[in-house]
Amino acid sequence: MWDLESEIWIAVIFATLVIIPLRITYSLKYFSRLHQKQPSYCLLPKYRLSLPLNSAAPSQEEAAIEEELDALLTELGFTQTHQDENFVSYRRGNPFFGFSINSVCLIVAAKLPLTNPVDVRVRYRAVTGVLFDTGDLWRFCQDLKHQAAVCDSLAEMDMVAPTEEEDEMAPNAPPDSRSESDNPFQSPLD
Repeated sequence: MWDLESEIWIAVIFATLVIIPLRITYSLKYFSRLHQKQPSYCLLPKYRLSLPLNSAAPSQEEAAIEEELDALLTELGFTQTHQDENFVSYRRGNPFFGFSINSVCLIVAAKLPLTNPVDVRVRYRAVTGVLFDTGDLWRFCQDLKHQAAVCDSLAEMDMVAPTEEEDEMAPNAPPDSRSESDNPFQSPLD
């Protein structure tokens, strides 16, 4: 007959025989380059991609690149969790629950010293999402690349919102000289 003690032993044996080897296998697996085509199924997904940050200045200092990477990942909900002489890493989501790409814990890490384009590695943190992927992590990586490209193109076109100092230096625009009667959408009978 099953009792609580035997159920606990079954859980321990299951964790030992299944979860721990999966976690070790996932941690030892190499990061694969992000493919152009979305995979329909990927076993133990981990991706490596290049993020071109501010390509107008490829010889940018490491501090400026790190600041730009931090701003990009913070905008996507990541917080910096670790930095040493080799890596800087960011995390988002819940490490224990969640199967959606929006709720599962993701780790984004970049090797130091940062150079442009930044070599970024994206992986799951929790065991719950690492067994397979149906394209969610690939789609997230593509969105991350797109977001970096959008930020990059805005910086190149100088379409970034002006700072308060730049607003004060700009000449004042003339007031609108049109009167209410000049409205082209107003009926002439009004």
